[in-house]
Amino acid sequence: MSFLNRVLATVLFFAVSAFFSCWSPKIEQQKCSRLILAQGIKSWNELYGFFMANNPNADSQKVARLAKYYIEESLAEGINSDVAFVQMCHETGFLRYGNLVTADMNNFCGLGSMDTEHRGERFETEQLGVRAHIQHLQAYATTEDVSLNRPLVDPRYNWVHKTKFVEDIFGLTGNWATDPEYAHKLDAFLTKLESDAWKHESQKEIPEESVAEIADEPILTKIEIPEENVAENPPDKAVFTEIAFPEEVIEENVIKKTSPKENEFYEEIATISEEEVFKNPQINKRSLNEVKID
Repeated sequence: MSFLNRVLATVLFFAVSAFFSCWSPKIEQQKCSRLILAQGIKSWNELYGFFMANNPNADSQKVARLAKYYIEESLAEGINSDVAFVQMCHETGFLRYGNLVTADMNNFCGLGSMDTEHRGERFETEQLGVRAHIQHLQAYATTEDVSLNRPLVDPRYNWVHKTKFVEDIFGLTGNWATDPEYAHKLDAFLTKLESDAWKHESQKEIPEESVAEIADEPILTKIEIPEENVAENPPDKAVFTEIAFPEEVIEENVIKKTSPKENEFYEEIATISEEEVFKNPQINKRSLNEVKID
């Protein structure tokens, strides 16, 4: 190889190396579907983070619960949880409210809200309010022959199910709301949600108390038990903790003794301390005469 060829090969090598060191494959962002009947792609903690980035002063525990409810209720009816959640954000102003609907109504989608005489529907709990929202979306996106999987709570469901049909968020304009920009506003929220652009706006972590209260039922936590504790308390051995023995229980434990002289039975009340009863849990009326108590 000539000197010139070696120089050209060296230059080419460094040029290619520099190109690949600066180049990285473009990772395509996963898109949120605009269809109403679709699978949401965002987890509840991502929905939580998106919300808190837009309203950091919101009640974090309530937001965490709502994110969980939206995913759960959406899955039950086949509704796009991403669409439903951003619609809630839009309708409530990220739970700031300020219009006809108030926070105590648990109405997260402006259901039945028209004027001061008809401020909107009211629901007993947050989860029922979310369920009504999901059912209303299902009423729009399905035909009359498709039934709900959970008990009906949306009072306007039947009328919408018979008269309306839309497939995506763009069909909601003029049907759900009269605002000509309604669908575009929802689309903008979805674009922001799917781009994760909100993540740099809020680094607030989910509080532990929020995680614990996202469901009505207590959340079970895995507890690590030291091996020595397990060895000292095998599964077949009962473990007693802070047992209180009423006086009448102790007094009922009597010792049956036989008098060697009179050859007859008599009762003697035993003075038994709680400590002794704890040490000898097998003590009972029949076995007291077999247990030596100092």
